[in-house]
Amino acid sequence: MNAANSIPKPRGRFQGVGEVFRFNWPRYAAAGLVIAASLVGMRVAHLPYALQIVCCLGLAIVAWWSIASLIGSYWVYDGSALMRWEWIKHELPAPPRRWLNIHAGLDESTPHLQQFWPNALGQTVDIFAPAEMTERSIARARADAHSQSAAVRYDRLPFDGNEFDGIFILFAAHELRQPAARRAFFNEVRRVLTSDGHAVLVEHLRDAANFCVYGPGFMHFHSQQTWHADLAAANLRIDREFSFTPFVRVFILKK
Repeated sequence: MNAANSIPKPRGRFQGVGEVFRFNWPRYAAAGLVIAASLVGMRVAHLPYALQIVCCLGLAIVAWWSIASLIGSYWVYDGSALMRWEWIKHELPAPPRRWLNIHAGLDESTPHLQQFWPNALGQTVDIFAPAEMTERSIARARADAHSQSAAVRYDRLPFDGNEFDGIFILFAAHELRQPAARRAFFNEVRRVLTSDGHAVLVEHLRDAANFCVYGPGFMHFHSQQTWHADLAAANLRIDREFSFTPFVRVFILKK
């Protein structure tokens, strides 16, 4: 299951926001249809002025969340240095000797990790579990990515204990919707992590900032308190945590 050597492809200027749109296009199409149909209906129905104001306010909110989600996605994935992953090198106290990259079908980080540490032994695995990861968007992402990573069970990683001193979980763990599944996964992460190793967890949060730009879609994320509880249940210690843009939280973990 060794990750194949490859050279990171330069990111397109709008690659991240383009992926968000492609993977979630039915939601944007539905929002556009609702706005168009509502505007036509308001003109035909001759609604009272007060009700027109209420309808316009509702449509403005729908339009805002549709536009803001793309702006926020551009900020996170294209406008910041997040997806170039260089910052990870500075967050680890030493280069890893053996690292594990865990994703759920969309892997845009492995070539970077291989380039950062060419002498390390790296492996990349896919923990996609259809029964746990039911969002339609993840199915579209997987079809787009054509992942070649080895498929493994999230609750039974096929590695020995204390095997990796660097583990990377980048926008993948939130796809495990049930607390029991996430905690089983993090128990496995702890098992295969060395006593002096670090795991890097990167996620959006279910918080005010993400609600402002993603609207009801922020429910797909988990709160900071939820992550703390899940990690504590698996006896993983948060060595430090910080925000990367107002919308993404990074957790550096140890045993």
